[in-house]
Amino acid sequence: MANKDLNGAASQLDLLASLITSSVNVINTEYNAAGLPSPSLDTSSSVESNIVSNESRKKIVKANRTIEAACAQLCASISRPEHSLLNFEESACLRVASTAGIARLLLDKPEGVHIKQLSASSGIDPDSLERVLRLLTITHVFNEGKYIIYILDVYPSFSPDVFANNKLSLNLATSETTRDIIALATRDTFTSATYLSDFLQTADPASAVESPFQLAYGAPMMQYHNTPEGKKTVSIFMKGVTGWGEILGKSDMIHAFPWADHFSSEKPITICDVGAGTGHIMLMLLRAFASYSFRVVVQDRPAFIELGKQLWSREYPEALQEGRVDFVPFDFFADVPLGGCDIYYIRYCLHNWPDDKCLVILSNIAKAMKAGNILLRTSDDEDETALRHSVSSLADAEAAPKPLLPNYGAARFRDYAGDINMLNLFNSKDRTLEEYVALGSRAGFVYERAWDTGESSIIEFKLE
Repeated sequence: MANKDLNGAASQLDLLASLITSSVNVINTEYNAAGLPSPSLDTSSSVESNIVSNESRKKIVKANRTIEAACAQLCASISRPEHSLLNFEESACLRVASTAGIARLLLDKPEGVHIKQLSASSGIDPDSLERVLRLLTITHVFNEGKYIIYILDVYPSFSPDVFANNKLSLNLATSETTRDIIALATRDTFTSATYLSDFLQTADPASAVESPFQLAYGAPMMQYHNTPEGKKTVSIFMKGVTGWGEILGKSDMIHAFPWADHFSSEKPITICDVGAGTGHIMLMLLRAFASYSFRVVVQDRPAFIELGKQLWSREYPEALQEGRVDFVPFDFFADVPLGGCDIYYIRYCLHNWPDDKCLVILSNIAKAMKAGNILLRTSDDEDETALRHSVSSLADAEAAPKPLLPNYGAARFRDYAGDINMLNLFNSKDRTLEEYVALGSRAGFVYERAWDTGESSIIEFKLE
């Protein structure tokens, strides 16, 4: 029987528990219908939901979000405040495990590996490494004690000094994307974050200090990448940015927008990727629509262009040989993008800059465009649910069930954390659709519509 609060209604704890139970039932039902085992830390894959039907996937995504939000709210409700507030050590330990390749050392060893062997292979003191891994086991990144010792061949006991992979650490072992993101987040982002309070409390519009990153490293990020020390880490930055794109569904972007409609025109079109980094999105697009006649232009700073040429030479040399991609270095604050292109595409660049600099970028793109051209940008919008409905008010989108926060609370942590990352690194922000429409209007663009790409969206603009 459910407990009641002072007003006679079901207690918040019971409501949260009920949401968790009902959402778990949804997941079990959908997985069973697809002939898949229910998710577990002991499974060998973390992508089971990607192979069920699209309708089932939507149900699973909603159920996952509800469970994440309800569990976090339940724990915060019943725990001492310190248990929720003081959990910052995990990231440092995760960096240790990632850079030392611990998860890869545990691959194909379901029985686990003793800490002394892990120490010898990684070069880290066994006592220190064991303490790091033990913290990561209580947050379920690794398993401890998988190795079974048989005493008299009858009673199994578990060694506490043995560690093994589970579903989470297998991703750390096999996904270069995950490792790249951890490398970026636990260095540049977290180092900058330690200066966030100082920056905000001493912020002065007249100050030459532009961001917490500059306090930490002595120069704004984009300038830092041109320094001798920064040049050593620029590849880590680009890999991390590319990795975030994969997490946010960059492949979904290929299918969300009606690219084929534009490629089928009589005149072959050209797409210019503005601030493209290595051009990895255009590489994916060109490969996905290889049978169509179109070309791409990759534009960014010289250092990124060089990394891009290396990527394309390695991943898609045919495009280089056939002349289907051009690399044009430029500075989108000082230069106008290559003119004469049919579609201009900008992705995860505007959230790196404050409004005044975004206007410079957009205005320079407008100078390169003709009336019939299209400007597309992938949204890093804080409220992607609202964006999918082409509105900017959470009240107009589907709210989470009570007593959860209307925006699903902790289940949306990554979205809001991304916004803080922009503050740490660039003193910039993620923006709502409403804010992007306003920015576009100031630069001479008219909003057309948005396409849902999964975890983000594509916004289409045209010249006024």
